[in-house]
Amino acid sequence: MHVLTSSPDKFQVVWKVEDMSLEEAESLLHAISRELGGDPAATDATRGLRLPGFANKKYETDFYVEARRESTGIYHLRDFKLHIDSQDPPSHNCDSRAKRESSSRTKLSQSEHDWAFAKRAVACGDDPEEVIQQIAQHRARDKSDPQDYTRRTVTKATAELKTEADRQTHSSRTTNQNNRERRARENSFFECEERRMSLAPTNSNWMPEPALWTLQQAAAYLNVSRNTIFNLLRWKELVRRKIGGKTLIPKTSLEAFLKRDHPTK
Repeated sequence: MHVLTSSPDKFQVVWKVEDMSLEEAESLLHAISRELGGDPAATDATRGLRLPGFANKKYETDFYVEARRESTGIYHLRDFKLHIDSQDPPSHNCDSRAKRESSSRTKLSQSEHDWAFAKRAVACGDDPEEVIQQIAQHRARDKSDPQDYTRRTVTKATAELKTEADRQTHSSRTTNQNNRERRARENSFFECEERRMSLAPTNSNWMPEPALWTLQQAAAYLNVSRNTIFNLLRWKELVRRKIGGKTLIPKTSLEAFLKRDHPTK
């Protein structure tokens, strides 16, 4: 275990632990903060700490961070002997995204930490008045009116969460409306298809008329013999199509032949 003196009369403690999940670590940090009056905004497991030997320039005179080793042991959750309940933290799942966003940034001011903590706590269902008291207690030494500061911070966080919720609701309503319109178009299409099919012949043996006819069908259509069909093909009066081993005649060719005059050959 190491203790860092990060600011005048302010300390950061680092333990080496094992067999502890991320959720258990953050719950433990919340419990320690509540028990010892620590910073409630500094209870996420991804927090970066000041490095020993570097200067803290928040003050008129540079304050150099010091570190001392108190123990070389490895700690487990049971070693801390603190009661950890569902309030530590209120909901890890609810604030995981806010913690990722916070940890991805560097050089955050304390006010930004307060804002992130307030927004995260209110979003997870904490009583705004309790959140105000927690932040005000932590900022009592560096704010002339910590109650007013924290109340404005929490009020603004609550308003922004409501705006985000309203925007999400509006987006959901728009999506639902688009889905209803799409289903209406689909239903209209299927209704048209059903009506078209209902107007089709009801004879179960009905089949669409073929576009290509055999020589025998062509002869029957023109009321002539097969030999006459062969002659008409030889004289190029009719068009033939070869498909596989069959000779077929397009119906359109037969219809065109009927519309022309045919002198005796």
